[in-house]
Amino acid sequence: MWAHNRYTNGYAVYIDAFSAKYHCDEGRTLQESDLTYKCDVTTKRWSIVTASNPTGAAPTCEESSGAASRSESFTVSFSTTTEYCTDSAEDDKTKEALLAYFKSSGEAPCIDAYYCSLDNFDCSWSDDKLAIKFSLVQNYELFDSSILADTASSIKASRISLDLDTSQRRKRATFVSDTIETVTVTNCDAGFILHNGACVKCPAGYGQSNGVCVPCPIGYYSTEKNIAACTQCSNNFKTLSAGSTQADHCKDPLTLCSVPAAPTNVGLHPPTGALVDSGSMVDVYCAPGYALEEGIADQFSCSGNPISPICYRTCDISTYDADKVKGMYMSYSAFPSNKVMVHDQELDIPCWKGYESQYRLRSDYDVYRCVGNKDAEHTTISITACTKIPPNKLLILGLCLGALIVILVIMVIWCHFRGKAKVARDSREVNVGRSADNTTKL
Repeated sequence: MWAHNRYTNGYAVYIDAFSAKYHCDEGRTLQESDLTYKCDVTTKRWSIVTASNPTGAAPTCEESSGAASRSESFTVSFSTTTEYCTDSAEDDKTKEALLAYFKSSGEAPCIDAYYCSLDNFDCSWSDDKLAIKFSLVQNYELFDSSILADTASSIKASRISLDLDTSQRRKRATFVSDTIETVTVTNCDAGFILHNGACVKCPAGYGQSNGVCVPCPIGYYSTEKNIAACTQCSNNFKTLSAGSTQADHCKDPLTLCSVPAAPTNVGLHPPTGALVDSGSMVDVYCAPGYALEEGIADQFSCSGNPISPICYRTCDISTYDADKVKGMYMSYSAFPSNKVMVHDQELDIPCWKGYESQYRLRSDYDVYRCVGNKDAEHTTISITACTKIPPNKLLILGLCLGALIVILVIMVIWCHFRGKAKVARDSREVNVGRSADNTTKL
């Protein structure tokens, strides 16, 4: 499957054979959505390859700047009929119990490592609900948003349990949280914007839109880091892809071609809708079980109003192995090596010497032609074995007649010569008799 494999300041993590995520190196922030990219078996490309990103360029990882400040606000609710937090002393006890819980449970690692501190604590009780509000303020490594984010995730996934001494009632009470809500607050220095939890400037090829960095769309570009919007190409010129970094990427639309729509079971690269220089070649891929018809190239030139070729069903002849074909008295070398025939392909398999195919005299029917433009049932190729050539009855009859004629001729000739011999013998006998008569007269 086709995918971009040149990464800058980041790397791909493969989840399985057909999905992957992109991660940035430490100190850098992904400038696009944290997406899982999928590989399409039909188009043979990753989902990062789109009409606006036809080359499958990897997401940009921009260097992060330390935030001016970062904090996470929490609201923890407890269901209880025990009224508490009625004065500052009980507020202080609740705060101490919360810190003790974090220390014993390990669910606030940034506090244990002194990267953050608990602040803005408030506690109140009303309508059988105890509400605790507090903030975790990140004090160090402000370029790393994961420090506070990981702690917030850990706390949110827990059920906070507080063991409080209600001494005025001479008993202790245990409070277990029902819900935990969080809000992240990050402030950036001037000239930076908050993106994916980090303070960044939009890199070249990106612009600020609604407070976030986004790739410059087709027809726009940006040449340097800033937090301004992208610059539009002059004269309504177009760029070939999103994220252009130079003004000379803008091109006259009359010199460009839009990749056409792909028929069913066809994948194109660049994909449908992508802009390419007129005359550029577009690669054609077929889904498994499909192929281009006989003689059609797997590329076409994008110019004017191009039309993609069609992928048809293939005909599988893999069941015909060497031993089976041998038993059918056919030449195995005539079979294609991949044991697959494409639409309109004809397979002419010679029979062994002394054998023939029963279909060879039927010029209106070819049993070895692949029909891939119909239902799957039409792709079944049924090859009939060759049979031994039988003796020619007409030839035998002709030979017999010829032999009979020869015999008759021989008999005629024999009779003819025998008749002549008899005549000659009779003539001699007559002559001898006459001579005898003459002698007697004398």
